[in-house]
Amino acid sequence: MKHICILGGSSLLALNGAMALRPSCRVTLVCHNKLVHLRHITTVKCKFNSQQEITDCLSSIVPDYVLNCIAITDVDLCEKSPIEAYHVNTKIAMAIAASCSNLNIPLIQISTDQLFNGEIQLSSEESQVGPLNVYAKTKCLAEMFVLERNSSTLVARTNFFCWGT
Repeated sequence: MKHICILGGSSLLALNGAMALRPSCRVTLVCHNKLVHLRHITTVKCKFNSQQEITDCLSSIVPDYVLNCIAITDVDLCEKSPIEAYHVNTKIAMAIAASCSNLNIPLIQISTDQLFNGEIQLSSEESQVGPLNVYAKTKCLAEMFVLERNSSTLVARTNFFCWGT
């Protein structure tokens, strides 16, 4: 059974992903502050303060894959706090990509469909991005850095709706 480690474990995407993956994978949720309790899912804490801390955390978990759901997704908050948005959405993603690369763990980086300015009706991976807000800009930078740092990275540009706590 594959072991997937989901970072940003208390987020809506992480919780819903863990529930969907639980029947077919061993799942470990990694949370920053708030631990969650789901049956048959392991939860651990990590502060994500440094690449070394992330590497130590992933080394102790030994996952087959890492899914990075860490993000400030509140567009208004990102506009009000662009430095915090850059730190969380870009810098932490860079450290995660470096740790995964050093540990030879494939990374799945969650991005956003907000990278496009709406001028093209149907976008593809080759379409030029045109982020219009701080949130999209920080996610765009994260994509570029993680793909450059870790050749085993898959970026998922997505938008989702799901149940919340």
